[in-house]
Amino acid sequence: MTAAQLAKRRAKKAAWIVSAARIAQAHRETMAVLESGHCPFCGAGLHANLALTGWYQCDRFGAPGFRKDNTGAECSWQGFAR
Repeated sequence: MTAAQLAKRRAKKAAWIVSAARIAQAHRETMAVLESGHCPFCGAGLHANLALTGWYQCDRFGAPGFRKDNTGAECSWQGFAR
C-alpha cells in the first residue's frame, strides 16, 4: 500500500468517526425530546412515523389535512431515535 493510499484510508476512517459521533449526538437529542413528550419547536405532542423504525415527528408536521394535529401552525420537527 502506498503512502497516498494509506493517507486516503486514514482520512476516510476519520470522516466516518466524525459522522458516527454526529449521528449518535442526534439520537441522544431525539431521545431527550421523546422523554419530554413535547415538540421542542411548538410544544405539540409527538408520534412515531410508521414508515421507518425510530422516526418520530411533531403532531403538527406536514400539510393541513395530513398531520395528526391540525389545530396549530405547521411544524417541521422530526428526528430519528435508532
